[in-house]
Amino acid sequence: MLPVALININHTPILLSQNRRKIPNELPAERLIQIANKNPVVDTFLKLAVIPTPTVRPGHPKEPEMKENMELVRQVTAKLFEELHPGITSYVDKYGSLIIKVPGSKGCEDRQPLMFMGHLDIVPADLDEPTKQIYPVLINHSIKEDIKEYIATDGTTTLGADDKAQVAIMWDIVRRFISEEKAHVPFEIVLAPDEEEDSASLIALDTSQFKAKYVIVIDGDEAFQITTGCASFVDIKIDINGLRGGHSGIDNRDDFISASDILTELGSVLGNGVVKWNPEIHQPLISKNIYEYEIKRTPNNAFSTKGHIYLSLRSLTREEQDNELGRIKQEVKRTEEKYKCIEKNLKITIKTDEQFPPWQGSTDNLLVKLLKQAAGEAGHSSVKIIPSHGACQANHLVPKRNAYAEEFISALVGPNLEDLHTVTEKADWRSLVEVSDWLYKFVQIYESET
Repeated sequence: MLPVALININHTPILLSQNRRKIPNELPAERLIQIANKNPVVDTFLKLAVIPTPTVRPGHPKEPEMKENMELVRQVTAKLFEELHPGITSYVDKYGSLIIKVPGSKGCEDRQPLMFMGHLDIVPADLDEPTKQIYPVLINHSIKEDIKEYIATDGTTTLGADDKAQVAIMWDIVRRFISEEKAHVPFEIVLAPDEEEDSASLIALDTSQFKAKYVIVIDGDEAFQITTGCASFVDIKIDINGLRGGHSGIDNRDDFISASDILTELGSVLGNGVVKWNPEIHQPLISKNIYEYEIKRTPNNAFSTKGHIYLSLRSLTREEQDNELGRIKQEVKRTEEKYKCIEKNLKITIKTDEQFPPWQGSTDNLLVKLLKQAAGEAGHSSVKIIPSHGACQANHLVPKRNAYAEEFISALVGPNLEDLHTVTEKADWRSLVEVSDWLYKFVQIYESET
């Protein structure tokens, strides 16, 4: 890492910049700076947000800048934590995750740690210009009949509140326990560099180095909601090869088939969107998304001979996932056999890659109990407890064990965020403060009851 003195984390010039686009409902930059000065969690979020850190994509024209920015945000984050206490240490593992370890307070040094998980990468608005400067602005945002101050951008980039707002909350919790000299267990913090893409660092994460059993994943987008399970994510690639091809006029007859015919049929039988709906949680139980559908380009008077259809599958349960994967494979096999009599060299291959296993957590474990109690003490007696059709870091902990060979028990929480991964992404700055207070109380209760 760079020497601490060389790491610049002054975000004020960017907040005051005149080189950005003006947007409706925008409030003076001085108001945002005033909020940041009074609320350390907001200030830290802004320090991280102004560094555009898309997931590094090998081979991308902007790969060097992506790598440089990711390294910078790791350095800035490490510095912010390490400045809180001389006993706080950090390192980057060989897969790129920033690991931060916070010792317990006096008398709690040997207690089992509590883990926080999050990520440092963001989804850019423009994949061609993923490192474009982010300009956070304060806006008046209408919510039903109310108007609240939200942090947004100038409308040319995403905000990166997913997950930098949550990383700031982790930092604020640690800051408060240290500055207020309150009793707390050790903290183990894992911040991935690639959660928004293939999560390779999380798949490869060596969890035997961690002593924590209980994990708070701070990556949610609704305050005072506890997520206790997340859907899987399976990438499915179906390729079509071996067709003869031919002249689209002379050879256009019943015993001829093109890649476009097969792709059209497969797209129809595989289906897209919600496969099964769960009315209890008002979310899909299982869904598919066809994200790429391509035929190899040929002259306009020739049949297409190659093509592919790529889709993703999400499921809240392993059983539903396996059933749907089995059905997809059967449809691919049936389609290949159907046209083999016409095209003897036809080959339709399917590859599946489970990038996130399903996480089926419990709604009555210790974490949920203490989070509910802490929310009540923070003035929020109404707490939603639901699974999510999205995926998160907790999915990758399902098959892993800690240093004591224990299973991890996780819960997912976060502040109020809207329009994630878009140019209208925005964060309720007050909810950052509220969720930090909530989790601060949770850690206090956790320390006294474990």
